[in-house]
Amino acid sequence: MVAIGSGKMTVADSTPSKKSPNAVAGKTYTFVSDRPSFPGTIIAGVFQETKSETRASTCTCISSPCTRSRSGLHRRSPEEFTYYITSFGPLPSPTLRVVELPDDTVPTVWAPELAGMASRAISEKTNYRLLANTIAHQWWGCSVSPATKEDWWLSDGFSRYSKPCTWSRPPAPWDSTKP
Repeated sequence: MVAIGSGKMTVADSTPSKKSPNAVAGKTYTFVSDRPSFPGTIIAGVFQETKSETRASTCTCISSPCTRSRSGLHRRSPEEFTYYITSFGPLPSPTLRVVELPDDTVPTVWAPELAGMASRAISEKTNYRLLANTIAHQWWGCSVSPATKEDWWLSDGFSRYSKPCTWSRPPAPWDSTKP
């Protein structure tokens, strides 16, 4: 099992409890973030990682072993992340972990340095619009946060508005070269 969360991660081996005769050794994960933001989330499971690094960023796609081979997630996520960095500027942390969530949970989740999508949206035909929306929350929700719950629509609205930027946009009305 692996744990994934926001912030700097440290892993330490833990010894089994002497009180329980069937206890086994494990690992203790610690996540520390010194940046102000909404609270993150912790995801744990059996995963395989695919890391993509550029000069400006690191995007790690973390998926279950059975869906990795048929998923475009590990190819498309770094492209989306790089596109948003060039469009909206760098984040406080140049790291993003895109994680596959179980189907019996929420459709998506986002937190600083973390974007998660349910398995049902990751297949041979990955839901790229949902992926783009979830990654856009790194800027509109983590970097720029609403002041109150009544302002939450700003985060979702800007992320939703940003996601079509990754697809071919219709030509501008003044551009006469395009049909």
